[in-house]
Amino acid sequence: MQNCLTATRSGARYCLEGKSESWKCRTSVCDQRRSHIPHLHSQRPTPNPQRPFMLDHQQPATPAASPGLLGKLAAFWPWVVGWLMLETAIVGWLVTRRPEWIAAQGTAEQQAAWQTWREEVAHEAKLAKQNEQTLPVQRKIPKSSEPPTLVMLRDHFPVVLVAAVTFSSLSFGFIALITRGLTGRRAN
Repeated sequence: MQNCLTATRSGARYCLEGKSESWKCRTSVCDQRRSHIPHLHSQRPTPNPQRPFMLDHQQPATPAASPGLLGKLAAFWPWVVGWLMLETAIVGWLVTRRPEWIAAQGTAEQQAAWQTWREEVAHEAKLAKQNEQTLPVQRKIPKSSEPPTLVMLRDHFPVVLVAAVTFSSLSFGFIALITRGLTGRRAN
């Protein structure tokens, strides 16, 4: 049985020959590129019987140490900081703009515009009933006497905050996942 090694880059095959156990090249690649692996020509390593493809002077490859949970989490800290900055900006913007929006929607002019629109919808619905027409879209007359934007910002603002944080977090997570996948290292 011959002990042989194959060089991965060049494809040259080296085998132990004779009593001197010197390494000789067995392919035509060696004639063309005699110096691509100089240590095989100068030294006479002995093969390791337990590992036929390793020499005694070679050490077995050890797997890279796993970075552990903290090491894996440390790779994500820039994403976490970016997410916190985004959410802080969104919540801060909504909280600071809310009084302005409530003031703008609570004016008498906006109230009158809302009431006018409600009356127009009611009038159209009456005309449709009188003429016995069926409209393609049946409008319902809004029950609220205040504009919906005002009611949403004044009475349901926590729901607005939760929705803004949820949807922006999902969008950020998706973009982070795609970016990390495109730029991350590939597993061997």
